[in-house]
Amino acid sequence: MGKSLNLALLVLMVSMLCLSQTITSGNTSKNIGNNRWEWTVFIKTDPDTLSKIRCVEYLLHPTFPDRDRIICDRGSSPDQAFPLTANGWGTFDIPIKVIFTDGHSQSLVHSLHFESAQMTVSGCDKAAEFLIKEHEIQDIGADWPGVYLYAQEIHAGRPSHFYLVKSTKSINPGSFNWVHHRMLSYPKRQSSLSSADKNAYVEFSPPLEKVFPLALRDSKAAIYVKDPHEHTSISVTVCR
Repeated sequence: MGKSLNLALLVLMVSMLCLSQTITSGNTSKNIGNNRWEWTVFIKTDPDTLSKIRCVEYLLHPTFPDRDRIICDRGSSPDQAFPLTANGWGTFDIPIKVIFTDGHSQSLVHSLHFESAQMTVSGCDKAAEFLIKEHEIQDIGADWPGVYLYAQEIHAGRPSHFYLVKSTKSINPGSFNWVHHRMLSYPKRQSSLSSADKNAYVEFSPPLEKVFPLALRDSKAAIYVKDPHEHTSISVTVCR
């Protein structure tokens, strides 16, 4: 009886060990500007093990509100199961607790990392690089204070439409609204901008994946845009 019980316990321990070895974690990331990253952390395992998982608990950095996140939606991709998406500026370790349908759990730790999304653009002295979504605004870098790029329309596979905006007042990208900006500030539409301009903008539609000069007088500034796969935002490189 004792030998049978010990054998059963040994089999159970070996089974648990094998199960533990099948679960790993990973993350994707993209730069969203202003030194911030949007990232998604997830687990990876075989389909049989995945079918036995009820939820996954992620413990985020103490600076996050509601840092204890429980995800019970398996998601659409088996290679990125139980995904959690958030954004921030730094990397950290994420304790993960995998909760199975039979009540037991498995713990692991994921080291969040940001993937380099930097592009090599021939003939470009890179000053800034960021992703921008439709109707978002982003400053183009410290070399051109008060100059912003506003994404009016983003298209897949063809040129998107932008405004190059000059403003002496600081613009908050998180609350910016172009319609309100035009109603309150009355920016002047011009063919180019200069350092003397206080409140003006230029409309342009740069070709994809070609260095295109920006309409900034007394400057060699240029822009290079490349469609990302999801076509909801566009990758922008600003050149000196």
